[in-house]
Amino acid sequence: MLMSNWAMSGAAGQVRSIDGTLQGLLSDLVSSGVWSGADAERFEQDWHDQVHTPLVNAANKMDAISFEPLA
Repeated sequence: MLMSNWAMSGAAGQVRSIDGTLQGLLSDLVSSGVWSGADAERFEQDWHDQVHTPLVNAANKMDAISFEPLA
């Protein structure tokens, strides 16, 4: 399967969308009081450091990829 700039941009958008959905779910749990305390705070920090940041970095790198057409 050949990738194009358009396809890679779409994939980066999907990564950002998934990250946003997961971030929203975590925020809802914490802000609603369903989950609070040290465990919630630790998970939120771990989420940010180990999942959110790498996802955003991956999407940014995907945006920077440039494909050249094959002759």
